Amino acid sequence: MFVVIPHKSAQLMLVRAQKRMLAVLNEQNRTRTALWHPVFPLWITFDDKMTFADFDTVQNMFEHILSDKTRSDNVPRALTICAPQIAAAELIFPATMQLKNKNIISGKITAGVQRQKSYDEQIFAAHAASAEATRNETAHGADAYSSAIDAAHVIATAELPISCTVFRMACAQIVEDAHHVRTWRVKKSRWVKCLLDA
Repeated sequence: MFVVIPHKSAQLMLVRAQKRMLAVLNEQNRTRTALWHPVFPLWITFDDKMTFADFDTVQNMFEHILSDKTRSDNVPRALTICAPQIAAAELIFPATMQLKNKNIISGKITAGVQRQKSYDEQIFAAHAASAEATRNETAHGADAYSSAIDAAHVIATAELPISCTVFRMACAQIVEDAHHVRTWRVKKSRWVKCLLDA
C-alpha cells in the first residue's frame, strides 16, 4: 500500500492531539460498553473508495517519487493534516495533498478505534459505578459528554491544521491480526520536500 509518513515534528503534534481526544472519549463514555483504543502508525492512507482516476493519480505519483522522477507535474505541492473527526467508530485526521498540477488527493490518518468491552469488563464496570453516579450520568450525561468532547477538540486542535513541507512517501505494509495487534514495515521510501514555489 502507498502511505505518507509525516515528519517526526508533525507526528509529535498528532500524538498529543490523539492522546487528548482518546482520554476524554474514554472518560466521558456514557455507555461504558466500549473503549477507545489508539491506532498506530500515524501514517496517511488513501481512501479505498476513491475513483479509478484518483487511484491512478496516487499510484503514478508514488511511482514517480520513488523512482526519483520529481520533474513530473504529478508531485506534491502542499500537504495539510486537518483537525480530528469522529466517524464510524474511528478517530481520524483528514489530510489533503495538492499536486503541482493542481489536483487534490484526500486521505486520512486513523488515530483511534472504538471496540466493545468483553462481557466480564462490562460486568465489572457496572458494579463499580455507584447509583449516585448513574443518576448524575442519566440527568447530565449527554450535556457533559458533548461539552467534554467540544473542550477536548479545542485543546487537541490547537496545533492543527498542520502544513507539512517535509515528509516521506512510501510503499509499506500494515497487517492487523485477529487480536487487533498491528505490525508494519516500510518496503521503500523517499523523503519529499513540497514544491511550495512551483
